[in-house]
Amino acid sequence: MLLDKNEQTIDIDLQWKEMVLDELRAAHGTGIRTLIIAISNQNCRLLRP
Repeated sequence: MLLDKNEQTIDIDLQWKEMVLDELRAAHGTGIRTLIIAISNQNCRLLRP
């Protein structure tokens, strides 16, 4: 059960990231690398046991 909830959360998070990145690309091309690094760091903290 816990595994399923985690997988669902990850799927929603990936969808949200894609949406944010699409918005940034539409507005301007700068700062995307910084955002990806920040999101990756957040995911590392969230996915730690």
